[in-house]
Order: sequence, then structure tokens, then C-alpha cells
Amino acid sequence: MEVWRSPLQAIVAALPEADDAFAPRVQVGRAPAGTFSLAELAAGEHLDELLAAEMQSVSGADHKLAAAYLIGRLSWSLSSVLAGLALQGAWAIELTASGITPLSRQVAWEEDGQSGVSNVADFVLDPDLLRFSDADQPGCDRLFQSAFEALLAPIVDSLHRRSHLPRSALWRLVGDGLAAAFLAQGKALGCADRAMSLALGMLRRKGTPLYSKQTGFIQITVPERPQLAEWFRARGGCCRYYTSDGGEYCSTCVLRDEDSRNQRLVDYLRRTHAEQAA
Repeated sequence: MEVWRSPLQAIVAALPEADDAFAPRVQVGRAPAGTFSLAELAAGEHLDELLAAEMQSVSGADHKLAAAYLIGRLSWSLSSVLAGLALQGAWAIELTASGITPLSRQVAWEEDGQSGVSNVADFVLDPDLLRFSDADQPGCDRLFQSAFEALLAPIVDSLHRRSHLPRSALWRLVGDGLAAAFLAQGKALGCADRAMSLALGMLRRKGTPLYSKQTGFIQITVPERPQLAEWFRARGGCCRYYTSDGGEYCSTCVLRDEDSRNQRLVDYLRRTHAEQAA
């Protein structure tokens, strides 16, 4: 299996164009002045200010919620980029933290009568510090998983020390982000079944930080309209939103019972398709 460093620009440009404002944006090249890499973040620099920003964004948030939100945001955004590349045959097999720089962006949202501003993580990738396989070969997913876990392990450790949220809880959130990213990119690229199979292969690999028995995928069908069916990611972790002021369990939260979760997803499909038909 050959390995190449560049050009990353071409494969990043081939990623499906997202119409979601929350989807991460990617730049290839050197990071702008005044930004910091994942290596600097893992070393503790800037971590406190990012945790403080997360706490300010949710009323009543504590350090555990902030850590959960931050690792969930970083892992999902980064996974979205890497999953899109992997599903097109460019598997990341070496990820140097100093070669990945997150950029913070804020997106306003409004839903069900509520509104707010959420933080979004974009990324700058340095092509000289990242290595990808040039073919979709057996074993690429294992190399990818090892590189991905090695990249995020120092950040998980730093967040654990600051928030006292267990490492296992943080890793489950990382796995949730990875699963959601592979599913979303798989749908966009027309290979959702393959994407879910690849993600599950990593999440069910015992003895690894990403191992999870609960993170997975469920297909939801609207009873009165069986043609309306969609795959969703089922969480194995909890973002702790329920601990905030007025918070509750998220629709796919691991703490929500299965019947309640499925009903909320059925209602979501009904609402979404009604809005599209209007």
C-alpha cells in the first residue's frame, strides 16, 4: 500500500458540498496566524477558554457538560472531514496533531420556537504533516482507527483532568461523532450501508478506546407511510444536556428508553417531510 502526502486539495475539493451551516469547512495549507493546532490544544493551551465558551453557550452548564460538548463537537467535525475522504479511498493513516488546526465559527439557529448560537469547528489541514493511503484496501480502517485514536487521546486526557468526566464517557462521545459522520457522508456519497458497516467495524473492535456496545444505527419508518424510512445514529454516550437549565435527554441519547427515542424520530420524519411538502 503506497502512501502519499499531497495533493490534499484535490480530494478535499471532491468532498460532497454540504448545505448544512453546521457542517465543517476545510482548508488545506498553513494555518492562519493567531490560531492553534490540536497539539497545542492537547497540551492545555487554550483548552480552558474553549471550555468557558461552551459553558457560556448553555445556561447552567458545568465543566462536565462543557467537556462533553467540546469533545463531541471536535470529534464529529473532524470525523466528518476524514470520513468523507475515507469513503472516497483516501484513508488517513497518520494524523499529526500539529498539522490539524481547528477554527471556531458561530452559527445562529432557530427551531421549534427556540433560537440560539452554536459553536462550529472548521479545520485547516497541513498536507506536509498528514499521511493518507492512496487506495481503499483491506486494513485501511484499522490504520485509520489507530491514527484517529492516537490523535484524540491527549485531548481526551486533558478534558478528563479538567472536568473529571470519565475517559470512557469522553471516548463514547468520540465514537458517537465518528458514527454520525460516517453515516452523514455515506448518505451524501450514496454508500450509506458501506459507511455504517465501516463505522461499526471500528466501534465493535474490542480492546480499543472507541469500542462501544451501544453506539450504532437504527432504521426508523413512519407507520402510516412505510416509504418514509431513514437511518439514524444511535448514541452510546451522553452530552449531559439534561443537566443544564431546562435541559432534557436528547432524542437519541443513550439514557432515553428505546420506545421514546423511536417515537421522537418518527415525529421528526413526519415533521421534516411535512415541511418539505409545504
